[in-house]
Amino acid sequence: MVSAGMPVIVRTGGYGMMMSSGCASCHGYDGLGRSMMMFTTPNITYANLTDPSGMLDPDGSRGPTFTDDLIRRAVTQGLDVDGLGHGVGHGGA
Repeated sequence: MVSAGMPVIVRTGGYGMMMSSGCASCHGYDGLGRSMMMFTTPNITYANLTDPSGMLDPDGSRGPTFTDDLIRRAVTQGLDVDGLGHGVGHGGA
């Protein structure tokens, strides 16, 4: 859910391994991210995604700041803040 309390409809599966069992399979049930065999997933909590300083990435760098609309788009369409479909949401690769 986003801050307004509106549910986000997620379509999973059909994209290989990514998102076959939802966001928590990679980012953890708490959304704090975790170390996987080949990579470390970022913290996807609302506080981190919407941090005005930019999202804190696993390597300590700062990424973009997400809005509620960008979070919804990432989850439902698999697009990052630049509109590219790689590595996020149901369309991750």
